[in-house]
Amino acid sequence: MKNKKKNYINLFVLFIIVFSIFEYIVGFTLDALFAETWWDYSDSKYNLNGRITLLNSFLWGVITIVFTKFIYPLIQKFKEKIVYKIPSKIQIIISLILVIGISVDFILSCIKYLS
Repeated sequence: MKNKKKNYINLFVLFIIVFSIFEYIVGFTLDALFAETWWDYSDSKYNLNGRITLLNSFLWGVITIVFTKFIYPLIQKFKEKIVYKIPSKIQIIISLILVIGISVDFILSCIKYLS
């Protein structure tokens, strides 16, 4: 039990760091690419260049634990009951359709915001 608690603490701290770095990089990239600020935490206490804040970093850690402990096990059960029963060829077709749809949306969004 103690080892499991330590794993959750390690996961919590790790994802505070990982998601905070990710959020900072994404904020910087969006500012550079589109020449506009998509979010600004400048008014929040303990912010770094308005891109990340200590409260949000803490919440990234909380979200990670909630997802790992509660949501992911539900997804696993869903996969076992439903997804694994879908033939692999159909899974591949569905995956390709989703990837193509997301890619088209991404490209069209970039074109819209860059023009």
